[in-house]
Amino acid sequence: MTVDYHVHSLGHGDRKHIISELRPFLDKAKTMGLKDIGFADHDRYLDNINFKNYEELSREYSHINIRVGLEFEYFPHLVYEMSRVIQRHNFDYTIGSVHFLGDWNFDHPDHMNQYKKWNVEDFYTKYFQTVLGCIETGLFNIAGHIDLAKVFNYRVEQTKVLKLIEPVLAEIKLQSMAMEINTGGLYKPVNEIYPSMDIIKMAVKRDIPLTISSDAHRFEDVGRNSGMVVEILKELGVKWVAGFNKGHMVEIPLD
Repeated sequence: MTVDYHVHSLGHGDRKHIISELRPFLDKAKTMGLKDIGFADHDRYLDNINFKNYEELSREYSHINIRVGLEFEYFPHLVYEMSRVIQRHNFDYTIGSVHFLGDWNFDHPDHMNQYKKWNVEDFYTKYFQTVLGCIETGLFNIAGHIDLAKVFNYRVEQTKVLKLIEPVLAEIKLQSMAMEINTGGLYKPVNEIYPSMDIIKMAVKRDIPLTISSDAHRFEDVGRNSGMVVEILKELGVKWVAGFNKGHMVEIPLD
């Protein structure tokens, strides 16, 4: 049994949050043999979510744990607003992610031209500094796609990346968070999971809890490559992955 804690039922806002649109995600989760499915839409779509739908579907799909979270887009100047959202909702978990540096959505193909304005090492440094700020807020349960800077295959020396990630991993450990292994990167130009194997090994060495995510924006992608991730974790000696229930981390054994 495995899990998928990063599923976007609303996609990029191109669907309605209704039962008939949600059922295919759960049917695919059943096919994939998931123990937990975690719906975590982008925070900008919060007002489009009908949380009662999840209550109804939990009764209908009693064989699978439906967990409800939110993926927050971290902006340093919006920390207070994010904390208020979390206080107002009884989320099972929250994901903290960085897709923007300032007003630049660096992982969107429409904005790739802005890479020309950056020295790639400066870009990576700024990205990981921003991720560190996100983790330091203490607001989130899961660190999302933590080396997303590589999405378009702009690269620096891996030794540089590993040096930049050190304080981030230390803070994740300090905040008692989990780090996701996100298979979505296999379907991006980088063609690699987030994070890299080197970073996963660093996290395992530091006993940082890990969870598994597809970053699915379509029901067809729920649980994709989760079996591959399970095998990777088993080879590294990992016995369980992190799940969440009403803000509390739970250990889900890797069968």
